Amino acid sequence: AMAAFQKVVDSVAPDVDGKGVQAAVLGLPLRIARLEAKEAGDSTRAARVPHYEKARRYYERIIRTMPDTRTAVEARGRLVDVAMDTGRWSEAVEQLKTLAREVKTVSPAVEDAGRFQYALAQAQFQLGRRDSSKATLRALLREEPHSAFAPKALMALATRAEEEGRTEEALGLLSRVEEEYGDDEDDVAAALLQKARILEHGDRWTEALEVLRALPVEHPLTEAALLAPLEIVEHYDRVGDAKARGEALAQAEKDYREFLERYPSEQHGASARAKLSQIYLTQKRYREAMVELMQLARSQAGTRQGVVALVKAADLAYGQLGDTTQAVQILEKGAGWYEGTTFADRLSRQAEKLREEMKR
Repeated sequence: AMAAFQKVVDSVAPDVDGKGVQAAVLGLPLRIARLEAKEAGDSTRAARVPHYEKARRYYERIIRTMPDTRTAVEARGRLVDVAMDTGRWSEAVEQLKTLAREVKTVSPAVEDAGRFQYALAQAQFQLGRRDSSKATLRALLREEPHSAFAPKALMALATRAEEEGRTEEALGLLSRVEEEYGDDEDDVAAALLQKARILEHGDRWTEALEVLRALPVEHPLTEAALLAPLEIVEHYDRVGDAKARGEALAQAEKDYREFLERYPSEQHGASARAKLSQIYLTQKRYREAMVELMQLARSQAGTRQGVVALVKAADLAYGQLGDTTQAVQILEKGAGWYEGTTFADRLSRQAEKLREEMKR
């Protein structure tokens, strides 16, 4: 995939106002960099830097050779992503300040300029500039109230308010998400989950539980709704209520099973299955967890999540079930699914290592 993407980058000039490949090519260097970093297993920001240098040079060239265009503005936005992915927060802040000036000068207007203000607030926070970050978020709400990032700004301000001990202010900000951005189901559900967590932190568990139980009913096709059953389990685990925890685990298993039966092809199916396997692991039902992980790996074949599920399934077969043969079979099957990739090589090496162990 990376070679194919690079071929497009080398042969097509970017134009965000164009059509087809011309409009899409600008994002490819960043995508290639992220894929390279993932394949190399470089999870820390500092370790990712070498993988991003080619993308950095590409975007700098676009800015230099196509000044005063929307393409140049979007290229600078990608430079911000490069800086943030690699932990260069000061650089990200400076690029975003430049963007704030540039977006006002190009025509046609840049789509959703609020995304740049939100990114600036994130970078300022990473640098410890809390007051500046909050001011940027408030400016986003004032200047770009229709931005897709406006509800996220409210949630970020709610987080800051809770951290500073202003619980009621935080809850009020989260209520605004539903009141002002009710059409965005994912953000509304995320705000409700955040509300439940704040209530729990404030020893208002009855209110928190009501919110968590309502989430899967009112917003079933959201990640927040899928997290809600586990939030209930984790609460009872924290307070040491073994009976309630057992009941919550049983209810969570039922909820995830019902979700998978009702929405088998929905995009959140993989997330539900991953959480179901987590429930089984918590209950030490290792064979059932392994089966779910294999189904998850099959549905996510070709992705990093699929590889992680395969390795976890093999680890369970080997470490918890004592079945080295099955562990080898799982790894070999995975290597076939990922043939021709570095993932396949890693899975094959792990399988070979286990086969050697079986001969001893």
